[in-house]
Amino acid sequence: MIRRFAVQCFGHLLPLYRRDIVRVSRGDFHHAVAVETIFFVDGAGKVDVAAAACLDSAGNILVTGQSTGVASSFDIVTVKYSPSGEQVWARRYDGASNQADRGSCIVADGQGRVFVGGNSVGPTSYPDMVLLGYSAAGDSLWTLTHAGTGAGEAKPVALQATRDKSGVEQLLVAGYDYNEGTGFDYLLMLLKEE
Repeated sequence: MIRRFAVQCFGHLLPLYRRDIVRVSRGDFHHAVAVETIFFVDGAGKVDVAAAACLDSAGNILVTGQSTGVASSFDIVTVKYSPSGEQVWARRYDGASNQADRGSCIVADGQGRVFVGGNSVGPTSYPDMVLLGYSAAGDSLWTLTHAGTGAGEAKPVALQATRDKSGVEQLLVAGYDYNEGTGFDYLLMLLKEE
């Protein structure tokens, strides 16, 4: 269902409607964006927040974020829409601790596989990094978690799907984690397909 929507850009709320043109201007930066469609997802819970979106090579729209679960706190929710706006699939991830899980970044590779980064409150009561891999059909491929060595958050903020020189698929993850003695540190991971 398409509803009236507003987006915050440079501290200003811009009302958006289907097929609007949004002009964004700040200093020397001027840009016009054609808004084809705005989707509103109303999940099972009271809070549904999109944190990141991307397009795959077929033009499908992929969105991740968080949504209140029926019997849990926030869950990572990932939704795939066709280019025409029809929902293809939706997946929820509720971590082992059944506490707050939040999606923060998403990317699709050339095969249409979807990779989601976020964090999930783990056994230490601090948010651990979680990476989720889905097939183009939405089947779960793998889940990877990472916790820093200290009492603090670990979180991915950007993902890039690419190939190495020999054509092997790989996923570059940028983020941060908290470690005893050094505090918050950059975190870079390179995951390669075997």
